[in-house]
Amino acid sequence: MTAIFTGNPGVGWGVVLGANIWNIAGILGIAAIFAGTMKINSREITRDGIMALLMP
Repeated sequence: MTAIFTGNPGVGWGVVLGANIWNIAGILGIAAIFAGTMKINSREITRDGIMALLMP
């Protein structure tokens, strides 16, 4: 609300998007901790890593 009232809505959007990203990452991280050991295929990691680098 302060960002909007001061005429800088970009800060507000950054806070909203950052909070959503943190919530998603936090939930996935906590779920991974409680799930225990996860089997990961190195081929999938490579594929996902390449896609993450190509999609800015």
